[in-house]
Amino acid sequence: MSKTSKLVWDEPAGCSTPRGWLLNGAFCVGNYLDYGPDHYRSPHEYCQPDRLCPDCQPGNVHAVRYPDGPNGAPRAWRYFKTVTEARAWIEAGD
Repeated sequence: MSKTSKLVWDEPAGCSTPRGWLLNGAFCVGNYLDYGPDHYRSPHEYCQPDRLCPDCQPGNVHAVRYPDGPNGAPRAWRYFKTVTEARAWIEAGD
């Protein structure tokens, strides 16, 4: 993402869980959604919440970067433990 662009977070109040979209003008360049503390996901059948394998990303906050706007394929996504970590990763854009 261009460091000279004007980036603005759209984080609506009153949602059941925190969520937000990072906007660069009319384009969404990233978003996050907090699935809550009871959400456990793993891409592997053998992982358990108390025994994560090295490939798992612990956390409930799903973050996505869209460098080419919402119609482009996501360049990257991952999970974080906090909204602050997810926002920082999206804002870094690299």
